[in-house]
Amino acid sequence: EFGGTAINFELKFAREGVDRIFKSIQEDYDKIKRLQGVLEKTGSESEVFHYIVIFSRFASRSNAFHEWVHQCNEEPHIGVMWYHTNMWLPGFMRQGTQRKN
Repeated sequence: EFGGTAINFELKFAREGVDRIFKSIQEDYDKIKRLQGVLEKTGSESEVFHYIVIFSRFASRSNAFHEWVHQCNEEPHIGVMWYHTNMWLPGFMRQGTQRKN
């Protein structure tokens, strides 16, 4: 049961790429949609926000996954965020934040 404003994070780690766990991600999304439906019946849907955050080792992904993410992000209270190592590691290293021994 949720009381008041809440944020629900579902974290997914795609060690072998997002396409390998795409079905699992979709199943989690479906569970969140069902939860949102229950919240709508109680009138508290506007107080709960859901995010699926996907971390992947690889930048590659299928067009189906890409289109699905855009479609999901049209939902008012559900967001899907996808990050891969090429998005943060190069910038992290360039900004001079490397550890010095």
